[in-house]
Amino acid sequence: MTELFKYCRAENQRKFFETGELRIGTLFGYAEALGPMVGDRMEGRVKVGGTVSDMPGRPGMINPIVQRLVATEGNCDVKITRFQVNDMTVLSDNLYIFSTSNSYSETVHRRWLAEEKYGSCYQIKAAHLFFRAVSASIAKHAAFMGLHRVRYHHDPSGEIDVNSPFAALQPWQLKGGKSYGDQVEVRGIWKPLDSSPISVLKIEVPEAIQYCRLHAELT
Repeated sequence: MTELFKYCRAENQRKFFETGELRIGTLFGYAEALGPMVGDRMEGRVKVGGTVSDMPGRPGMINPIVQRLVATEGNCDVKITRFQVNDMTVLSDNLYIFSTSNSYSETVHRRWLAEEKYGSCYQIKAAHLFFRAVSASIAKHAAFMGLHRVRYHHDPSGEIDVNSPFAALQPWQLKGGKSYGDQVEVRGIWKPLDSSPISVLKIEVPEAIQYCRLHAELT
């Protein structure tokens, strides 16, 4: 992920290239956002259900959802013949997020413009250097957890089968493909350094400007 793309409003693009101003959002903030391409009421949570059968209890072979529910100690070797998960919701901790896309699409950009008034898009030419600069500027608040591609499951309101590979992922890595899949989102993720409630960070990172260039503007 050397190059990334950031869709945004023209005013925000201008402020970034003038002063390095950036907005670092929060995971739970996306659940409260009103825009159809930004807001997602299931952000930070996934529903899981289904049956696990004939599962050995040896370390490394336990279903990840069962591991979250059942504590095991020592070198146990217990076979679980059937484990039923009904209407389970897995929740994430709140995290700081800077959202980007791994490719540019004019079709998607026009939808961003129509739905969210995001007429500008800038390219992050050197993602690792850009996020290093941003991370240094918020080091007192949070620790960088890396860049992560969002994985898209079949239905944002439906359950993920307990046996699906998606069940092993964290809720902040998942979104519904039907509504959000064409965004090909890549997230910069930071974990807060303490347990205090977090909110949006508005920061200025002039050093980050050199790693970016304007890519497209639509009206």
